[in-house]
Amino acid sequence: MNDDERLDDLQFAGLKILQKTAGFRFGMDAVLLSDFVRAEAQATVADFGTGTGILPLLMWGRGKGQRFEAFEIQREMADMARSSMSLNGLRARIRVLEAYVEEEPSFLAPGSVDVIDCN
Repeated sequence: MNDDERLDDLQFAGLKILQKTAGFRFGMDAVLLSDFVRAEAQATVADFGTGTGILPLLMWGRGKGQRFEAFEIQREMADMARSSMSLNGLRARIRVLEAYVEEEPSFLAPGSVDVIDCN
C-alpha cells in the first residue's frame, strides 16, 4: 500500500478494497450496479473500466459470478485493483488486466463470457 492509499472495509462479505485517499473513490452507483447486474453464480463476467475493482468484488460477494476478467487502462488503478484482489484472496477468480479491451481480442474470445458490465 502506498502513502496516498487507504484500505477500506466494505462491511460486506469480509471484503476490503484499496482506494486513493484523495481522488477517485467508488460511489453508490457501483453498489447499485452490482445489485442490478444479472449474473448466475457460475458466470464468467467481463468488467470494462474496473477502476479499483469494486464491481467484481461486490458481485463476487453477492454470488454473481465465478470468474471475472476486469479491464482497466490506467496502470495505477489496475495495480490497486490487483492489490485488492490479493488482499481478499481472489487473484485466481478476478483477473485484472491493464489493457484496452478492443486491442486485445485474445482476452475475450467469442462466447468466453456470460455477462459484460461497465460502470
